[in-house]
Amino acid sequence: MTSLTEFFNKHEDDALKGISHKNSIIKRNIIAHMAVNGECTLSELTKQLHISVPTITKLVQELVEENIVTDNGKVETPGGRRPNIYGLANSAIYFVGVNVGRDFMGYVVTDLQNNMILEQMDPTFELLDRPQCLDRICTNIEEFVSSCGVDRGKILGLGVCMTGRVNPTTGRSYKYFTSSEESMREIIEERVGIRTLFENDTRARCYAEYSCGKAKDENDMLYLHLGRGIAIGIVMEGKLYYGKSGFAGEFGHIPFFDNEKICACGKKGCLETEVSGIAIEEKICSLIEKGVNTILREKYDRKEPIHIDDIIAAAKNDDNLSIELIEEAGEKIGKAVAFLINIFNPETVIVGGNMAAAGDYIMLPLKSSTNKYSLNLVYKDTKFRLSKLNENANAWGVAMLIRNQVIKCGASGFLTSLGGAITLPVALPANVLSVLYMQLQMIAAIAHMGGYDLQSDRVRTLVIACLCGNQLKEVLKQAGIKVGTTLTAKAIQRLSAVLFNRINRTVTMRLLSRFGTKSAINLGKAIPLVGGLIGGGFDAYSTQIIGNKAKEMFILEARHMENGEVVVEVIDVSHDEVD
Repeated sequence: MTSLTEFFNKHEDDALKGISHKNSIIKRNIIAHMAVNGECTLSELTKQLHISVPTITKLVQELVEENIVTDNGKVETPGGRRPNIYGLANSAIYFVGVNVGRDFMGYVVTDLQNNMILEQMDPTFELLDRPQCLDRICTNIEEFVSSCGVDRGKILGLGVCMTGRVNPTTGRSYKYFTSSEESMREIIEERVGIRTLFENDTRARCYAEYSCGKAKDENDMLYLHLGRGIAIGIVMEGKLYYGKSGFAGEFGHIPFFDNEKICACGKKGCLETEVSGIAIEEKICSLIEKGVNTILREKYDRKEPIHIDDIIAAAKNDDNLSIELIEEAGEKIGKAVAFLINIFNPETVIVGGNMAAAGDYIMLPLKSSTNKYSLNLVYKDTKFRLSKLNENANAWGVAMLIRNQVIKCGASGFLTSLGGAITLPVALPANVLSVLYMQLQMIAAIAHMGGYDLQSDRVRTLVIACLCGNQLKEVLKQAGIKVGTTLTAKAIQRLSAVLFNRINRTVTMRLLSRFGTKSAINLGKAIPLVGGLIGGGFDAYSTQIIGNKAKEMFILEARHMENGEVVVEVIDVSHDEVD
């Protein structure tokens, strides 16, 4: 019997050749299609994957026998023969999410539909920058995976999130355990033996809010984490925003105040120095020492630490000093948030973290201050909400992120070097995978040699556009760009997102028209991966022609313009044409 883990790792097995290799790819595509689209009939699979009916029937039956796919019986139709409908078995696939907090560890097990199967908390954990702590993290994860009641072979991915600066691409924390030669992701993978994603806790929580919270129907949102530290998670056009180095969201380290307070980052005047949970804790202790009255004095006199949660509880018990400090923090945070919404113009700002528990004590001054310092046109279109998810939502969010990564990468059967994972359609015919992979890798290598940033969505769009070969310039022209000499890296970044949406659409139509309606690759069913924009398709031109066009765009013409100005004419393209 074959496990899903084996299916999603078979592309790395060089022993698979010929028909076995092709069937393995098709099976992965079937599984991925069901993972994304849910239940379907054999006819729908045949149409979407462009595989013959006998082959689809045979391979789906094998998946049923292997308990990966279930036959859910006949589907109701207006007339004629009723087909059987198939879907992934509920018990076929699971994901584990782990949140490494400052004073606890949280664990979840989720299924393919992101349902919570199991949830646990460990309040005895304390995050310390010591090798012994890293060893405990790994041991705790091992023990949870072993005791969660799910067959390890059915766990396709492990997501781990942690506070501080975390880069998911390198798999490293740049705040904790920095002395290790191996990345934290590598260490966990070696100890646990499961494919691992290492992520920042605020981004993980942001993704949980976006995917399962009230923001799930909104494409642009900010998650504002107000805890002992301050950070934001950013969703733009339905995707998490990471920035060049993977550290986007360090909101708490904006040099907002003209003070001499040293922040944890080593700088002075950061936002965190006055409005974070730690800053409020220090303020109230200083004021108590000066004789200011508060119901927390007894705790201070007993030399017990005063936590931000204690201050919030005191505020709710009408403690004037606690209310004053929280409202003061809310006003200052709101002024900083005004900068954020003026820059990003989000649909929603969701406030979470320990300080969110203060409710109106923090939200009313925050919103009032944001309104005061932001543009009216921006503020009126922005909704503010308190997070309704529990403190283990971080683990849930990172479980969903590793789920997306594993399933969508499995759909294509490989990862390219285009800054992580490029977009590929579930409907990609298996017989062109190897050709497409080679061509995209070739174009990416040429662009890289030309000095282009492969992390840029715009560059990736043009990489895929190169698949149109000799028709490349025509495609760009139809998209609204007429190139006089070349598009340099600098020029690319100046062009609008509207034009690049038009390129995506034009490339799609070009490929569809070339293959005709019956044999066309269904680019509309593309799965967007990390940073991806559109689905790729098999290019009918030779690899040599495609390579030459990529060389013209990214190297030859770029060299001609090293000492001159780029000639770019932007043709007038209305938003209506793109939508």
